[in-house]
Amino acid sequence: MNCVGGAAVDSRKLIKFGKNSYVVSLPKEWVETNRLEKGAELFVEQKPGSVVISASRTGEKERVAKVSVDGKGQRELEIELTSRYKAGYTTLILEGKDLQVHIAAIKSFILNLAGAEIVEQSLNRIVVKDLIDIRQIALPTLISRIDMMVRSMFQDALAKEPVPGTVLRDRDKDVNRIQFLVARVTRNVLENPAIGNALDVSAVQAYYFDKVAWALERIGDYVKRINDELDGRSKARQERIKGNLREAYGLYLQTMKAYYAKDDVRAVKIHEEILNHIGAQSNLIQRVKDHSELRGIANVRNVLRDLRMILRATIEGNEAKP
Repeated sequence: MNCVGGAAVDSRKLIKFGKNSYVVSLPKEWVETNRLEKGAELFVEQKPGSVVISASRTGEKERVAKVSVDGKGQRELEIELTSRYKAGYTTLILEGKDLQVHIAAIKSFILNLAGAEIVEQSLNRIVVKDLIDIRQIALPTLISRIDMMVRSMFQDALAKEPVPGTVLRDRDKDVNRIQFLVARVTRNVLENPAIGNALDVSAVQAYYFDKVAWALERIGDYVKRINDELDGRSKARQERIKGNLREAYGLYLQTMKAYYAKDDVRAVKIHEEILNHIGAQSNLIQRVKDHSELRGIANVRNVLRDLRMILRATIEGNEAKP
């Protein structure tokens, strides 16, 4: 067996079967990876000079998770629900005698899970179903949507007058919602190659989409925190914090331009430039005494570190082109 372009290539003999058909055997590893059994339906796509065989299992498998709410705090429940959602569970059943204590917070949080809806509710039980057809999700489009939201957060934080923190916090929730969905889709692609085939996304590409979405989500968090540091500060301190953020935003725009263009050469140069900026931010931290400025500088440095992740995904992900 040889490998071409990261895919296993094996030779098989064509066998005559009846008067009108031919048969070729499938590799055992491929059949087991796609969880196929005797009698499973396969899709055969004819192309000039080739035939593409795909597993028919292109939808999400029904998966049910039960979550007990008793004895848990709101944050603990949010972490558990987020984890189950990202892991690909299509039905979440929340049960417990303390359900009514958490009902308002649970309903509010479910709004942050794209496609999730409450389909059943009683005194001690809530059933949440995921209604999104994962085969219709375009990962590049989701990345672009997160990017646009993060850009607007930068622009609001850099506005002439400080923007209320609630505005950026609401936008950050929108960013989280899409990042959760990216994580869910990529998990399905990694577990089910047939879904990757349907989305025209390889497992390696899905891995890098997830890394970029995660980095963008964190950058949004840091910008939100930087904006909070502007509240109530003097104009001079605001401008110093904004000056650092403005430089980071410029590097952000360069990074995303290289990412969309799949320009790994440019990405390497930006990566080196960001390393220099991180060093400058670290030196600045040694000299600044004001706590709000220190936190602002630290968060700008965190933005730059996550930009490095996007750039590395750009460089390494170029090797994962279909």
